[in-house]
Amino acid sequence: MKGDYHKVIKIENLNKYFKDKHVLKNINMEIEDGEVVGLIGPSGSGKSTLIRCIDYLEEPTSGSVYIDGKDIAKSGNELDKIRQKIGMVFQHFNLFPHKTVMENITLAPVLTGKMTKKEAEDKAMEPEIMLFDEATSALDPEMVGEVLKVMKDLSRTGMTMIVVTHEMAFAKEVADRVIFMADGEIVEENSAVELFENPKNPRTIEFLSKVL
Repeated sequence: MKGDYHKVIKIENLNKYFKDKHVLKNINMEIEDGEVVGLIGPSGSGKSTLIRCIDYLEEPTSGSVYIDGKDIAKSGNELDKIRQKIGMVFQHFNLFPHKTVMENITLAPVLTGKMTKKEAEDKAMEPEIMLFDEATSALDPEMVGEVLKVMKDLSRTGMTMIVVTHEMAFAKEVADRVIFMADGEIVEENSAVELFENPKNPRTIEFLSKVL
């Protein structure tokens, strides 16, 4: 882990229902400033819904999400200000294959003349928190490597990151801590090395036996 720590993200008793489907079940989590957390688990385990709740793109059914000590649900007019601290890369985000990942991220502000290339690149590194929702899932192998390199570079700057990923080698190498989710619950969490090399929960062991 890196940096002078405080709890930049705190989640308390978070629940989310889609109609009668309980997709997040009493989630409790604290993430320190500068920590890189990998979220792994089978499809449908609630990983993407969880990070969408952190950015308040999905409203929790119950429970609280705090960013820098502020309850997002009660932030009122400050919600946009809080969101400015958070960057998010979605699953299936579109890239121009002939451009680098950084060029894709900075293309819009450069083309509109709002920023120089250097200003746009600096701005891309500005969020205090980055959320990645399986950002490599729809990419070809060459582009996957480039996206992972950008994510590694960001992690070295001391940025707080939550990475939903199926790239287990990347999670082991880059994450300070890895959280395994299944059926809407946090099943196990530990340091990346410890979770991958010495998992304790039978459900974690079963999952890792299929993906490693």
